[in-house]
Amino acid sequence: MATSKTTPALVTAEELLAMPDGGGLCELVAGRVVAMAPAGDEHSRRQARLMRWVGVYAEQHDLGEVWSEDGGFLLRRNPDTVRCADGAFIVTARVPPMSRRFIEVVPDLVLEIVSPTDRPKAIRDKVGEWLDAGVRVVWVLWPERRELVIYHGQADVRTLGPADTLTCEELLPGFALPLASLFAEK
Repeated sequence: MATSKTTPALVTAEELLAMPDGGGLCELVAGRVVAMAPAGDEHSRRQARLMRWVGVYAEQHDLGEVWSEDGGFLLRRNPDTVRCADGAFIVTARVPPMSRRFIEVVPDLVLEIVSPTDRPKAIRDKVGEWLDAGVRVVWVLWPERRELVIYHGQADVRTLGPADTLTCEELLPGFALPLASLFAEK
């Protein structure tokens, strides 16, 4: 007796948004809902700390706006892909009007924080997806390694450690964050 596998129907961004609680903690990758585990304490604190510094600086200098980890960015249609960054920044001239839909403007800067359960290949794939969608700069924070990797494209990659200062002149002119403060255990 042969059994047949049923391929689940692809989901659109609009269908995901219409689900109870927007589908819960998940992303939509090529039309398929992918569940995400909630972040732990270290991940959450470092994300909040870094995006708070970026957000305050951006607001003081009228450079743009930041988004938290629960903002969904619609990166592709047919099949739809909606990704969530641990943090995102969009320059003022590109900030979309507030809506109840997923954000259809690709961020200029994305922050991803690597959790202990994340696989390096999955992180590389997600970075590639952000860059392919048009993100100008991707920051990947590796808390266990105490490193922050900056991508300006697949071939333009720089790694910083606790003794370095994080800057982003093309998007946040004058912003300078000593990474020792990000890696501090408070």
